[in-house]
Amino acid sequence: MWFPDSRHLVYTDRVSTGAGFPSTEDRLWIADIVSGTPSEIDKGFAPNVSPNGNRVAFLLGARVGDACLVGFGLGVVELDDQTRPVSLLRQEEISGFPISEEAETFYPALGKDLEFPGIWRDASTLEVQMRWACKTDDPGNGVYLVDLESMRAEKIGELPAE
Repeated sequence: MWFPDSRHLVYTDRVSTGAGFPSTEDRLWIADIVSGTPSEIDKGFAPNVSPNGNRVAFLLGARVGDACLVGFGLGVVELDDQTRPVSLLRQEEISGFPISEEAETFYPALGKDLEFPGIWRDASTLEVQMRWACKTDDPGNGVYLVDLESMRAEKIGELPAE
């Protein structure tokens, strides 16, 4: 995905881990097209650049899971004025999302009419659809507005019917 400056590109590269499970992982990178210099962000995929290019929302973690356990969550990387990663925000650091004592995972969900992992409303606000793995009727499932300045998520609606 291109940045608004048309000079930087964020992309996912799948690499072999050499052994174990999973045998591959996705790594998220930002490349400066002019200099050819890449900067690695973290494990992740499905990036979405903020309107001003100072943040990238993505799915942090691995594309693996089984039944009720998913290996990824929402991640947001903040970038400096040279488009280099300076901080990484993990879903667990954002208040307002439901928490469970059980092993199920609350994760960004692909939905109708919504970019994955979400839509940027402005440079610091992301709208994202979230759901529990294996709890399709849970009241916590829904559309959330995530304010990255206050580090707070607020449920603003229900998930659209599939």
